[in-house]
Order: sequence, then C-alpha cells, then structure tokens
Amino acid sequence: MNISQRLIALIVVALLSLLSVMMLGVSKLNDQAVRLKYISEHSMQSALLANKIANDLNQNRIVLFVHILSSKDQEKEAIAKFVSSSRDLLVKNINAYGQFVEGEADAVLYRQLQAAYSDYDRLFMGAMKLSDERDFARAFELANETGFTKFTAVIQPVNGLVKFNEDHAKELIVDAETANSKSILLFLFIFGFGVALVSFIGFLIYRAIRNPLLDTLSSLSHIEENLDFTHRIPVQSNDEIGQLVKAVNHILDAVQKSFINIEQSLKQMSGAAVEMSLNTRQLSQISAVSSESAAHMAATVEEVTVSINHVAERARDTKTHTQNSGQLASDGEHVINATVTEIDSIAGTVREASTEMSDLQLKSNQIRIVVNEIKEIADQTNLLALNAAIEAARAGELGRGFAVVADEVRKLAERTGKSTQEIANTVSSIQEGSDRAVARMRQVVLQVEEGVNHARGAGKAIANIRAASDVVVSYVVDISEALLEQGSASTVMAQQVEKIAHMSEQTSDAAVQSAVSAAQLQKLIESVQTAISSYRLA
Repeated sequence: MNISQRLIALIVVALLSLLSVMMLGVSKLNDQAVRLKYISEHSMQSALLANKIANDLNQNRIVLFVHILSSKDQEKEAIAKFVSSSRDLLVKNINAYGQFVEGEADAVLYRQLQAAYSDYDRLFMGAMKLSDERDFARAFELANETGFTKFTAVIQPVNGLVKFNEDHAKELIVDAETANSKSILLFLFIFGFGVALVSFIGFLIYRAIRNPLLDTLSSLSHIEENLDFTHRIPVQSNDEIGQLVKAVNHILDAVQKSFINIEQSLKQMSGAAVEMSLNTRQLSQISAVSSESAAHMAATVEEVTVSINHVAERARDTKTHTQNSGQLASDGEHVINATVTEIDSIAGTVREASTEMSDLQLKSNQIRIVVNEIKEIADQTNLLALNAAIEAARAGELGRGFAVVADEVRKLAERTGKSTQEIANTVSSIQEGSDRAVARMRQVVLQVEEGVNHARGAGKAIANIRAASDVVVSYVVDISEALLEQGSASTVMAQQVEKIAHMSEQTSDAAVQSAVSAAQLQKLIESVQTAISSYRLA
C-alpha cells in the first residue's frame, strides 16, 4: 500500500468515525425526542386528565352540598346549571382518558372508574332531584352517607390512575437516563476507537515517510560532499517515496552519463578548436579574394542597369505612341458608328417617303376612277339634257322654259366633262411622276443600304485595328514593366553585390576574430575539463 492509499485510508477512517458518532448521536437524539414526545403527548396528558377527574369529582360533591343547603330558587338554578356543565366536562375527561390507557393495570383501573362513576352519577342525580323537591333531609342523607361510600368507590380508582401515571412517568425518566448513559458510553467507545485507529494509521504513515526521507537526505549529503555520482540512494519501498528515490537515482544516472559525454565532447571540441583556428585563417584569405571579385561584379552590374534603364525609357515612349494610335482608332470607330447610325436614319426616312409615294399612287388611281365616273355621269347628263331640249322643242311654247333649262344643263355637263378630262390628264401626269419618284426612291434605298454595309465593314475594320492596337499596347506595357523590373532587379543586384563585397570584408575580419575566439575556446575547454575531473564518474 502506497502513501496516498494510506492517507486515503486515514481520511476514510476519520470520516467513518465522525460519521458513526454523528449517526449514533442522531439516533439517540431521535430516541430521546420520541420519549419526550411520548411523555409530553401521552403520559403528561393522562396524568393531567386523571388529576382533572379527581378535582372535578371533589368539586361536584362540594357543589352538591351547596345545592342542598341553598334555600333560594335562583341560587339552586344557577348551581344546577353549573353542575350540569361540570358533569358534562367530567364525563368528557373520563371518556378522553380511554385514549391514553397504557397496560393492563391502567385498563383495570379505568374500567373500575367507569363502573363506579356510573353508580355514583345515579346517586348524585337522585340527591340533586331531592334537593330540588325541597326534601333536604333525605337529600343530605343520600349525599352524605350512601354518597360518601359511592364517592370513595369512584375516587379510589382515580387516585390509582394518578399514582399509575406518576410511577409510569418515573419509569420513563429512568429509562431515558439509562439510555442517555449508554449513549455516552457508546460515544466514548466509538470516539476512543476512532482516535486509536487514526493514531495507529498515522504512526504507520509517519514511519513510512520519515525513514526513507532520512536515508535520501543522507545519500544526497554524501553525493554533495564527495561529488560522488556513482553513489545511489537505497530503495526501501514501492510507494511514492520509493518512486521518488527511483526518480532521483535515474536523475543521477542521467547526470553521470551527461558528465561523461561532456568530458568526451570536450576532448573532441579541443581538437575541433585547433582545426577551426586553421580554417579561419584560410577563410580570411578567401574572403579577401571574394571581396575583390565582388567589387568588379558590382561595376559590371551597374553598367547593365544603365543600359536596361535606357531601353525602358524607349519602351515607355513606344507605349505612349501606341496608346495614342489606339485612341485615334477608337475615335474613328465612334465616328463611323455615328455615320452608320445617321445613314440608317436616312434610309429609314427614304423608305417612309417611298411608302408614302406608293400610297399617293394608289390614291391617284382612286381619283382617276372617281373622275371617270364623273365624266360618265356628265356624258349621261349631256344626253339627258339633249333629249330634254328635243322634247321641249316638240312641246313648243310650253317647253321653251324647260328647253332653256335643258340647254343650261347640257352646257354644264359639257363643262363638267371638260373639267374631268383635265383632272384625268393632271392625275395621269401626277401618277407618272409618282411612278418615276417611287422607282428613284427604291434605287436610293438600295444605294443607302449598300453604303450602310460598306460603312459597317469600315467600322469593323477600325474596331479590329483598335483591338490590335490594344494588344500591342498591352505587349508594350508588359515589356516596359519587365524592363523596369529588370532595372530595379539590376539595381538591387548591384546593391547586393556591394553588400557581398562589404560582407566579404567583414567575413575576413570575422575570420581573424574567430581565430582569436578559437584560442579562447581552447582555454575554456581546458578549464571545464579540470572542473569535471573533480567529479567521480566511474
């Protein structure tokens, strides 16, 4: 069993002891509470009821004689009412005592009380009746002589009940004191046993901790005084202290091995320090040569940087001109697109005019049809007027006025025919002109559409030129940026080469310092070897 388990056992035992004491205390207190509750709710109540019954019996007997001796009706009535209430209370107390009967002796006395009180109550009520009837002599004789015997028979079991309850209460008190004494003894026993057990386990833990710690301190003191890393602490147990001792021994093993490795490493470092001193001298010579080469390289890189920057400036100029050409091509594209839009608008207008001319031609045909119809009507009117004139001439004098009208109608028909002929000629001329105009409009529409197609082709060509110009601009921008980056890189390269030259000089100086440091390292190695040799490692 390790120390932690022992400590846990110690804590568990202590807790169990406390828990046992607490549980026993709670149990005994609960028993005492039960006894006190029984005494309070049962024994004391039964004793109080027994005393009340005795007092009520004595009080009723006294009141009975007062009733017999009283000569006033009002007093008798008041006493009778008091006797009635007192008698009811007495009966109630006697019946209530039956709930607290304890044991056979108590039950026997209670039954005697009930039987004796029944006889006494009949005598009591008979004496009260004689007193009410003013038969005082017989009432007094009944209450004093026979009543005393009955009263004695009642009061004896009541006194027995009082004595029984007093004796029973004393027995309960004695039982409580006995249980209390036993509880105290049991408390002391459990407490003493717990203290003894905890002390025993604590002593075992103390001994298990103290002896290994003393051995550990003794061994560590030996190692400290003699610097003896071959000495180990003896392991006496497998508990936490034993594991601690094992861990310390492992640490001593590790330190011993580390010191041995350090000693071997110092020997190797001593040889390496000598080689480092030789190498640093060679490094100093090489650094001087590298510094000179780096200076020549820096001059060459600066010349390349100047050439690249010149080419970059020319590339920027080319980019500017190319961007201008692209802008001009873009402007030409916009102008051609605008022209195409205007020509499309003109073509639309011409198409609308051609449509309107066609409508005009149709309307001219309709006018010609109408004029022809008017001409036919005028010819028919002329014939009708001529026939009317002939008929008027046949009529003679009666038809002269009608002949004049017919002649006027004929003349009007002739003028209408001439006018319609002129209108027909005019409409024919207009129709011929509109036909020629429609034909020319159609030619113009075809020519406009052909011009729009050519303009669109020119717009596409300009767009292709602009796109190619944009590609050229992007290429020139890439070339310009690449040249700028190369110029920057060349500048950085020149700076880095200068740094390399400077670092080569610093390396040469550092090599000299390293040689000095190597000598100092050799001295330090010798001093560490001297310090480690004082330890006993094998």
